[in-house]
Amino acid sequence: MLTCLLLSINHTGKATLVQAWRIAAFCLTAAARHRLGLPDINPEDIHQVLASSRRFYRAFDRLTTVLDPVRHDRRARLPQHQADALATAWEDDDPAHSRKRELLQDIVTALVLTPVRWAKGRGYLRHFRGDVGIDTTAALSSPAHPGPAAPLGS
Repeated sequence: MLTCLLLSINHTGKATLVQAWRIAAFCLTAAARHRLGLPDINPEDIHQVLASSRRFYRAFDRLTTVLDPVRHDRRARLPQHQADALATAWEDDDPAHSRKRELLQDIVTALVLTPVRWAKGRGYLRHFRGDVGIDTTAALSSPAHPGPAAPLGS
């Protein structure tokens, strides 16, 4: 799944799950699918296509569940007491939580910064005046840790 996200960034400039799944399902060679442990699917068989999509999204969910020290629905607005409890758990000093939090942050930062760095390297931002900041809030949000806004040059 992460390999396909990186391929998506490389080929489309975006790190979206749908594009990564399309690459995994329809664009890889048989040898590449075999090396990644992906089953062959018939693009004309809707049941195989849907099953492949569901497996891909479940894999992403399992990965984020393993890496997230405090799993919850990040699209829902929480009452303040619940948000405070989650923020406390997110900032927990426990070594296992710290390791997961740092790894998750590294993955998100790489997924967000890579397309922007490539765009800058290809000259897509040459006419933009001023600084470029990157915000990972949509990719990694928690009550106490909304994600960094990193300067492009870093």
